[in-house]
Amino acid sequence: MSVGKTTKAIFEICVVVLVCLALIEVFSYFFPKIFYEFEYRYLSCSRNSLHNIDDKYWSYTPNTQVRSVTIYKYPGTKPIIEGDVLFKTNSLGLVQQYEVDKDKPTIAILGDSFTEGQLCDPWFFQLEDEFRKNNFRYQLMNFGLMSTGPQHWELFLADTAKDYTISKVLIIFIQNDFERGVSSWDQHQLDCINTGVCTDDYWYGIDVSTSHDDIIAATDARERGRHGGSLTTKIDGFLRRWLHSYRYLRATIKSISDASAFMDESAYKSAVIKNLDAIRKVVSEVGKQNVEFLAVSTRPEAERQEFEERTKSIMRELSSMTSSGQMHSVMLHSHDFFEYDGHPNASGYEKIKNKTAAILTEMSR
Repeated sequence: MSVGKTTKAIFEICVVVLVCLALIEVFSYFFPKIFYEFEYRYLSCSRNSLHNIDDKYWSYTPNTQVRSVTIYKYPGTKPIIEGDVLFKTNSLGLVQQYEVDKDKPTIAILGDSFTEGQLCDPWFFQLEDEFRKNNFRYQLMNFGLMSTGPQHWELFLADTAKDYTISKVLIIFIQNDFERGVSSWDQHQLDCINTGVCTDDYWYGIDVSTSHDDIIAATDARERGRHGGSLTTKIDGFLRRWLHSYRYLRATIKSISDASAFMDESAYKSAVIKNLDAIRKVVSEVGKQNVEFLAVSTRPEAERQEFEERTKSIMRELSSMTSSGQMHSVMLHSHDFFEYDGHPNASGYEKIKNKTAAILTEMSR
C-alpha cells in the first residue's frame, strides 16, 4: 500500500472514530441520569447559622439570615455555582418568615432538604403567604431540614410540641430519609463553619456578604485538598465537565466499584425500622386521622418515572399506620432537577409546593 493510501485510510478511520464518539456523546444525553457526584460538590454556609439543640440534634440558629452556596467544580475547570440562596429563620430556628402563636392550632410539616428547599429560595415562604392571604384556619410550622430523617423530625417535633398546639402533621419524604439517623454537628464542623478557615471539611463558612470571587478562591483550595493537582486529575476533571458520556461512564464504573461501600441490606433494614418507629410515635401522638404523607421522587426515580421498590415498600408501611387515602405522591421529571445537583430546581419545588397546598387544604376540612 502506498504512503498516500495509508494516510487516507488512517484519516478515514479517525473520521469514523470521531463520528462514533460524537454519536455516543449525543445519545448519552438520552440515558437516565441516575448518578450524583458528591465528590465534586462544595457546600458553604454562613457563619453561626447552625447549632445543636441539647446535644441531640441540629437546627438553624433562631432569628438569623442563612446564606447557602452550592458549587460544583471538576479539577482543571471553572466552578459552576448552582445555588446561592439567602433566607431567614424565625425565633424557633425554622425556615419560615412568620412567628408561631403558641395557642393557635398548627399543622407541622416535616421533611428534609426537599422541604427546606435547598439550592432555591424556600418554597415554603410562598406557601405561607398564600395561606395567610386566604385566612387559613391553621398556622404552619416548617420542620424541613437538609440531610435529616424521621428520627430527627420526631425529636424536634416532640420538643416543640411541649409549648405549641400541634394538631396535624404532614410528612414529606424521599426514600433516602429512611437511611438516616438523628444528626448533629460535631465541634470540628461547627468550628470550620463559624471561623471560615477550614478548607478540608465538606462545609465551608462564609459571611452573608462574602463575594463569589472569595468563595471560588476557597473552592479552589478545597479542590486541591480533596483531589490533588496532578495532570491526570485535571484531564479527568476536564473530560467530566465537558463530556456527558464520559461522566456517565465514570459514574457507572464508580457505582459498581463502590457497591460494597454502600449500606448493606441488613443495616438498611435496621435503619428503616428505626425510622418507621419514629413515625409511629408521631402518629400515636397526634392521632392517625391527623397525619398525611407525601412521597417525592428522587432524581433517579424521576428519570425512570417510577418509584423504586424500596420507596414503594416504605409507602406501604406508612399507609398501614393510618386510614386509607392519606398517602400522596409527586413524581417529578428530569427537567425538574438541577443539571449537576440532585435537588429539585424552581419548577420541581413549585410542583412540591402545589401538591402540599392541596393536601393542607384537604387537611383543614
